[in-house]
Amino acid sequence: MTTEPGVAPGETVVPIESVLAIDGVLSETGFEASGIGHRCVREPAFGQPKCTQVVHDPWGVPISWDPATRTLTRHAEDGTEARAVLDESFTTSSVVAAGPDEVVYLNVVTEPGAEGSADLVAMTLAPGDAGRVLERADGVGNPGADFDLVAVPAGVTTTDWYGQGPRPNPARQLLMPWVDRDSGDSDVPASGVDASPNGVDDITINAYDGTVTVNGRTWQLTGDAASIAPTGMPLIERTFDGGFVARYDEFFDDYRSIVVRGWPDGSVTEWVVPSEPNSIGGVRTIPEPMGSVLVASGDRFVRLYPSGIAPAAWDLQSDVDVEAGRVDTTPLNNHLNTLDWSVDQPPWDVDAVASAYAAAGPLFSPAELRTITIVEQRADATKVVVTDSGFLDDSVFATQLTMTIASDLRRVDQIGWANRCQPERGHQTFENGWCR
Repeated sequence: MTTEPGVAPGETVVPIESVLAIDGVLSETGFEASGIGHRCVREPAFGQPKCTQVVHDPWGVPISWDPATRTLTRHAEDGTEARAVLDESFTTSSVVAAGPDEVVYLNVVTEPGAEGSADLVAMTLAPGDAGRVLERADGVGNPGADFDLVAVPAGVTTTDWYGQGPRPNPARQLLMPWVDRDSGDSDVPASGVDASPNGVDDITINAYDGTVTVNGRTWQLTGDAASIAPTGMPLIERTFDGGFVARYDEFFDDYRSIVVRGWPDGSVTEWVVPSEPNSIGGVRTIPEPMGSVLVASGDRFVRLYPSGIAPAAWDLQSDVDVEAGRVDTTPLNNHLNTLDWSVDQPPWDVDAVASAYAAAGPLFSPAELRTITIVEQRADATKVVVTDSGFLDDSVFATQLTMTIASDLRRVDQIGWANRCQPERGHQTFENGWCR
């Protein structure tokens, strides 16, 4: 083990050959590189290696924390890319959540294991404004005790590792409300049918009855995951299509990890994560809002869909006018008019984000990243921007759809279209027109 530039004194970077590359194990999953790096650092204070974390903001943008170089990175392709290298006071830090308004929340430990020795820090991660501390709540973080720090619609709270009932407990005290970059309480709405995911989704699990509830919709686990008594809060993401993807881990007896996919129609599928005990920290999977998971493999994260890419509810590509930069919504609205709205019609009737996801058409490869942002909400309609990037194409790098969706979700009033070309193949901002 060697010390690298940017690594705090006393820390050592785990050689990458020790961080098992599991591409061979995943060879039948159809994975692709995600563009996010991965490595681990061994901290004397903790003993165990700490590896690159990835969380997602309410729009689905991946945020990574590299503990070896204390670097926060916003992996966006819509002009909101940002990076911050933090000073040595953040050496024993971890990422808790990425909240609204491009603000990241860190757990900063000053004395591992000592009660009251961890702080909760809100920090900017926006273009031109990255790494600025907005608020710091002293002594409310987790120094290494038996609880988790978790995101709820109003901000950051805690949940115990053990016990029955819902997690997080709705009666738990809020440690820090979401803040905006003006260092005030965030005015981004909490999630619900009309707001998710520009706010933060309301997600609870019940380890006793094996249920998962996302924004008021509940799934019943019936497979192997139902028998797991998770420690604390599983990693879980609301998916754009109105479902969820979660990782359930069990550390008692033999370690096992299961990725659970909750589909919009209420069904559930599972993927048992391959067991590789020689890897650092086991095979690490991180759920994503697209329904995919990131998997740590050597010096990178790869992306795969263990339960398959969500089937297309619509494909509007044939209705795009590239030169005019718009989409003919008539065929889509004709389809919506054929639906029987007296019964459930997921994903169309879940919320504006799920409708936008469905209307945007399918994702074709795990290399692609989709983000969905609510940019305006009115009484009669919601404006949503869907950005797809990372195409395996030598001409077009990304596309962007700007949709105006009626508040009753039964009509799409307008869809604007733009693309961004690969380097040296045309325009490098989102515009209408062909790439070369």
